[in-house]
Amino acid sequence: MALKYKDTDFMYASARVRALENSVISRETTERFLEAKSSSDIIAALPEYGFEIIRKGEDEAEQIAREDTLLSVLATAYSEVSDMCADAPIANFLRYQYDCNNIKAVIKCNSRGVDFGDMLFGLGTVPTDTIVEAIREKDYSALPTHMSEAIPRALEAFAESSNPQQIDLILDRACFADMLEAAKATGVDYIIELVQTKIDLLNIMTCVRIMGMKLYFAAEPFMREVYLEGGTLGLDFFIAALEHGAQVLFEELEYSRYADLVKQVGHTSPLYLIEKAADDLWMEKAKKAKYTPFGAPVIVGYLVALEYEVKNLRIILAGKDAGLGADVIKERLRTSYV
Repeated sequence: MALKYKDTDFMYASARVRALENSVISRETTERFLEAKSSSDIIAALPEYGFEIIRKGEDEAEQIAREDTLLSVLATAYSEVSDMCADAPIANFLRYQYDCNNIKAVIKCNSRGVDFGDMLFGLGTVPTDTIVEAIREKDYSALPTHMSEAIPRALEAFAESSNPQQIDLILDRACFADMLEAAKATGVDYIIELVQTKIDLLNIMTCVRIMGMKLYFAAEPFMREVYLEGGTLGLDFFIAALEHGAQVLFEELEYSRYADLVKQVGHTSPLYLIEKAADDLWMEKAKKAKYTPFGAPVIVGYLVALEYEVKNLRIILAGKDAGLGADVIKERLRTSYV
């Protein structure tokens, strides 16, 4: 039976999160970062917004571990939310993506006989040491249900094909099954809609990519293999779209809950703009939490805000390193929460 949480269960946590939201990077700050001379200048300013500068060694002169520094704000936020909502694991669905990454990294590195080193993230629901031991001992009981059941299938598929993509396909599907199950277990409509929307958007992006690959008769079998279950758009919707082309896909989406996606990109936009529009649409769903006085959406919305904050910082820093202009970088940025 699904757990049912009342908004009043999160009165203290909501008040605390509203205070923490003041440190989320705003549009105005993002504009300043876009005009910064270098990525180093941006990184130097991050502690003002709750980031911890992490170096590759203990010496202050050591090189900054950029990814660890960016993820530090998420590590703090997930830890704080876990403490505030210890009896209501409403954020687990967001953390499963890190569990999935860690499982895939350990399996792939083991197969190649290399060290997984910096490839593991400590943001999941399961400690990284536990994942490493689980895979070594072939005892997956400590892992999220669907991912634990998928590991043997992924290992078998990889052994037969030697194609690491099989590991990704099988475990990604399991990850989203765990996410949807966790969302439904909360009984919070906002969380359930977020996960279903994410699944739909990923399926839309997959369908668009397959169309661009010109697979012809192989397109339908591939769509069936990679399709994520649990969204509001069924597999038949995408099979029909593959048969009739991108024009029909976007025309049909105009009559769905994703009409705003089509309004943003039209029918012929480049893939990166469609990806941006999909991310922006998901953020707009998450931003509904801003108009909720208290409750689970407030906490989840804050975490999504930080996830996007980190994503935008990656885009800005990569653009600065590549010598791109502010206008070019801005075109790729996702909408912000504040």
